[in-house]
Amino acid sequence: MIDSVSINVQKAWENRESLGIDQSKQTIEQLFPSSTTNSTTSSSVNISGLNKADVQAEIEQTEEDIKNLTAQKAENDKNIQKAQQEVVEIKDQINEAIEKALKESEKYTTEQSAKILAATTVIAAEYVASNGKMTQEQMKQKLAQQLGNIDTDIPASILASLTEAGGLLGKLNAKTQVLANYCAKGESLSKQIITKQNKLVTLNDQLTAIEEAEEARRCDPIGFVVDEMICDFIIDRNGDGKFNNEGEFLGAENNWFEMISLDQNGNNDGKVSAEELENADVKVLVTDKDGSQSIVSVAELGIDEIDLSSYQNSNATIGNNNQLLGTFGLTINGKYSNDGYNTLDTIDWLDKNYSNMFTDKAEGIGRFAATGAAEETSGTYNINENIMDVINMTKRVNDARDQINTEFSLLKTVKTYALNLTPQEIDKKEDEERKKKA
Repeated sequence: MIDSVSINVQKAWENRESLGIDQSKQTIEQLFPSSTTNSTTSSSVNISGLNKADVQAEIEQTEEDIKNLTAQKAENDKNIQKAQQEVVEIKDQINEAIEKALKESEKYTTEQSAKILAATTVIAAEYVASNGKMTQEQMKQKLAQQLGNIDTDIPASILASLTEAGGLLGKLNAKTQVLANYCAKGESLSKQIITKQNKLVTLNDQLTAIEEAEEARRCDPIGFVVDEMICDFIIDRNGDGKFNNEGEFLGAENNWFEMISLDQNGNNDGKVSAEELENADVKVLVTDKDGSQSIVSVAELGIDEIDLSSYQNSNATIGNNNQLLGTFGLTINGKYSNDGYNTLDTIDWLDKNYSNMFTDKAEGIGRFAATGAAEETSGTYNINENIMDVINMTKRVNDARDQINTEFSLLKTVKTYALNLTPQEIDKKEDEERKKKA
């Protein structure tokens, strides 16, 4: 260990290494394997001839393309949902029209059959009671007169319901075609998004390879140790309320000068107070001795002030290809400590030990963007069910029409039979009734 680092810092660092914590998304070998390829992206990235600014510009354009395509898909999905709802409503209307026609048909034919039976029964009784005074011809004339007032044709209201159902079938077919077009568009947009996502994967791999090749791919965190906890200062540079990545460690952009710049009171007292830290929205990322991490305020840790004048330069290697740039003193809960440090760490090491706290990783953006080909999803664009609905509803309308025609055909048969009823048949029924009573 380095002599200029306090024993508390040394112990905390040793404990951290002994935990063997690896919070990185994946190892560098997984990011850039030396073999194995797939049809969409190359498993290794050739950075020769690549310009970082061009790659970044293309990433931005591709992300914008994905954003636009995703917005189009979201709007198209709304249209699909609306069309699906309209299909359901049309089906309900067809069912209502069919049910109305069927119920009215059943009621009408039952009522008309009852009228035929009643008229026939009354006239037959009169014929029998006449004891031959009513001739067969007179009976038939009277029967024809009574039954002639009973309508056996399908009423206009029932025909209207069937016509309505038929018209709705055409509407259902047209709306299903609209839905099919939206579904086809959704499939096309999904494929375009996947293509762009795969392109973005390749571009991010290229950008990561370029950045890995840059010597400056390092970060300068400033922190301290208290009660065996490693505490690193962080700052919300872009004001989004998140700890995005290693670039938001205090010191990542301008080393110790970032701490010096926080001395805002203008009296050149060489101290950064707790108030100055809080005014700059500086917080602390705490790593407990068990490796658990959290972000707390300056006040929660009881930091009183940072002594800028206590800073001592260093240029020593501290393992893992990291460097100690300097040490400093600070006051915590009224007690002075020389457990402050300023290090120059590799991004790989920071990823290993801190990346689970990076919101970039949680959101899968930047260098944490998903690797490998985007998975193609089947989506919810299955039009077959809706096509079957059109077929089934068409059959239902036709079946209802056939059923109503059958019911009225039977009604006509009953009426015809009644009109052709002979006196002999009436006498036969009368005899049968007498025998039952005897």
